[in-house]
Amino acid sequence: MPNVIVTVCKFDTVQMPLNAQNTDVNIQDRLRCIVEASDRAKAQWESYRGRILNLEEIHHQMVVAPEYAFIKAGVRPFLTEDEKERLRATIVGITQDKNDLILIPGTALWGKSMVRPESRQLKRGTNQLKQEPRVINKAGYREDIEQGVNNIRDRFYNRLYKGTGQSLLDIVDSWSKEELDPEKIIVRNSAFIGWNGGLFTQHKRYANFQQQIAEPTPNVDWQKAVFMPGGYRPCPPIFGMQIGVEICAEHEIAPLCNIQNNLNFHVILSASIEFNINKAAVRERGYIVHADTRDSEVYAITDGRVVTQTPFTSFDLAEAGRALGTVKSYICKV
Repeated sequence: MPNVIVTVCKFDTVQMPLNAQNTDVNIQDRLRCIVEASDRAKAQWESYRGRILNLEEIHHQMVVAPEYAFIKAGVRPFLTEDEKERLRATIVGITQDKNDLILIPGTALWGKSMVRPESRQLKRGTNQLKQEPRVINKAGYREDIEQGVNNIRDRFYNRLYKGTGQSLLDIVDSWSKEELDPEKIIVRNSAFIGWNGGLFTQHKRYANFQQQIAEPTPNVDWQKAVFMPGGYRPCPPIFGMQIGVEICAEHEIAPLCNIQNNLNFHVILSASIEFNINKAAVRERGYIVHADTRDSEVYAITDGRVVTQTPFTSFDLAEAGRALGTVKSYICKV
């Protein structure tokens, strides 16, 4: 089975947002910073192997950043749909060139307008013309919310999110009956997993029960914006490994324990939450990779116990000449 260098970045994404006036350049700088951290960790391990006998050969790399790695400064921190698409395309391009890399660069908070932009008139992959006007009140939104609620085992959270989900659907339904307004957006908090030119998208599965709080700060202007949860679609195997992602507070609901509880890697992307050892969704000798704005760690399940792993290196993280945060790198024997 493969040996994987796992590099985990820690930086305060909410305090270090992208420049809203130069977002595309900032996106490239941030991705470059994250990928260079992985490259540096691999180079350091290879230098060790040149001096120390019997150190493991590395088959793959994984690099992970915290939630909200891609948000804008200001009260409207949402990336546009075009900016989100360029972020996706860049991740694909990076992993085509670095075909041993699993790239999970945190999450992007982005908005989908009621009015489809010119660049999104064709379907991805087929280039067929999309339906016009854009369908806002999608049946899939209700299906995802209902599936999410049905998978909540805790009765309190089940009732809470059932009511929250219905309120979100009511807003979207009312929008669909009004004149199209390009300023009205459906917001997603999305993680992208890139590998070997492939890409998997995981939207955050649960909305905050009050969208005015903690998404990402209480100062966000939610006028003409509504958060929409994602579905429970599992990530396909990556290099033969099972990987699942949880975003922020949904870790408390433990969606991965409900759908993929035999993972090689359970990845948590968050902004100031703690890992709950009772909600690990990995197999024996599996790993929990927690990238958070306050601290980042890797844990392993060994003989049924959760064991904090020791990094083989750590160093400071810099972006375009400014200090950003810190990095820890680990050897994970899958």
